[in-house]
Amino acid sequence: MKNIELYDSLKNLYEILRDEGFSKELDSLNKLMYSLEINDLINFRKYFKSKDIWGGAGSIRDISIRDIDKQNKIDTYLKVIKNLGKNI
Repeated sequence: MKNIELYDSLKNLYEILRDEGFSKELDSLNKLMYSLEINDLINFRKYFKSKDIWGGAGSIRDISIRDIDKQNKIDTYLKVIKNLGKNI
């Protein structure tokens, strides 16, 4: 159940970032989703801890967009991903 919620949050975040033109960041999310799909926990943990997601400037965590509703969704998905992903 947790993995399904985690995967759905990753997918929803992916779709928002894709629609907003953040193509560079999509590779990190693809790696996370794929490793979760095939149950590759070693690579999932490696990609999950990546600076591309949680690091400083240029990371997914630091993305800011003008659409407040979408930004709130991004923030919510990142919280879910962080809470569920750290237990894998």
